[in-house]
Amino acid sequence: MYTDAGVLAVEQKKLFEDGWVSVLAAGQLPKPGDVRPVTVAGRPLLVVRDRENQIRVFHNVCRHRGLKLVTEAGHTPASSPAPTTAGAMDSTAA
Repeated sequence: MYTDAGVLAVEQKKLFEDGWVSVLAAGQLPKPGDVRPVTVAGRPLLVVRDRENQIRVFHNVCRHRGLKLVTEAGHTPASSPAPTTAGAMDSTAA
């Protein structure tokens, strides 16, 4: 077990910043509209299954207020209280 935060930071950078990382299995988001927040290398991410049944990953932070968008896994309808956020998370938005 590591006790040096510096060693952990270097390893996270080398392991997670230069390539693809698996964050969950596709079956964990079975239906369009399913969302699941995850944290990878200290970064909050939001995994979404969109209307086209594609899995997409976004930063789980509102760029306007800096707050986390989603705190628990669940299902979201096509519309969202924050229209700009909903449009960004849906690749089919006009």
